[in-house]
Amino acid sequence: MVTEVDVQRRTDVLSALYGVQVPQEPDRLDAFRRDTAKAMAISEVLDRAAQEEGIAVADKTVSDALDRFLLQRYPEGGRPAYVQALAARGVGEQDVLEEIRRQLEVRDLFDRTTEDVTVSDEQLREVFEADPSTYAVPERRQLRHIVVADEATARAVLRRVAAKEPFAAVAKQVSLDGSTKDNGGVLGLLSASELDPAFAQVAFAVAPASVFGPVQTALGWHVGVVDRVEAGKPTTFEQVVVQLREQQETERAVARWRDYVRERVEDAEVEYAAAYRPADPRPDLGEAPVQGPAASAPASAPAG
Repeated sequence: MVTEVDVQRRTDVLSALYGVQVPQEPDRLDAFRRDTAKAMAISEVLDRAAQEEGIAVADKTVSDALDRFLLQRYPEGGRPAYVQALAARGVGEQDVLEEIRRQLEVRDLFDRTTEDVTVSDEQLREVFEADPSTYAVPERRQLRHIVVADEATARAVLRRVAAKEPFAAVAKQVSLDGSTKDNGGVLGLLSASELDPAFAQVAFAVAPASVFGPVQTALGWHVGVVDRVEAGKPTTFEQVVVQLREQQETERAVARWRDYVRERVEDAEVEYAAAYRPADPRPDLGEAPVQGPAASAPASAPAG
């Protein structure tokens, strides 16, 4: 049985580890509570499944995982910052180690549940031949841009560039994109899918060496120039078979895992107290289980 105290302690641990913030608005707080209870119920079900499978993670593996995590989560403050975060939430390190152990055991359970997932060459070829254009190398363009706050300023920039004022000089003087203004506004060699759709639509419609704009995105108003075009080209099955196999095996492993977790949760017949009952008690299953925070890098303007 999971109690209210258990839910609160788990919330405190996640807050200390990942900076999870408990919402203060009544509606959002209620939803947060119900989502947390649901996650804990599924976690309990998977903990039991791991035990039944005889999965156990060594203490050193857990402590090593914590050390790696601290390097990511507290790159500057290190362990002192981590200890301070625990103290602020009344969480002990043993709680953290148990959470990491749980994540590692679920990861091992995933591996064991999906270890026999394979895809034959015939199946891969069928996937490829269903739509070969999906795997073609897209056209890419070497682009530069200048970002300003409003359309009038963008049109003034366009006139200056059209009058042969050096693009790099104008970018350095007026562009709001701090990551590109000092290198001439260079965005790099990019495909349309790597850009904001509005920007890509114009940037990929003009001829090489053309100046284009103004184009509005969430970042502001852009004036751009196409320095070079690298044509797209078709790809053969042999060129993508390794990548395609990895993709298909991952997708099928995740599908197997979804079915496995759903069945385990249904068999467990989880019951919730009225105040914690989620609107939809079914598992929300996406990717394979992982340990530690998901890493992401911000895209450059005006990337999408």
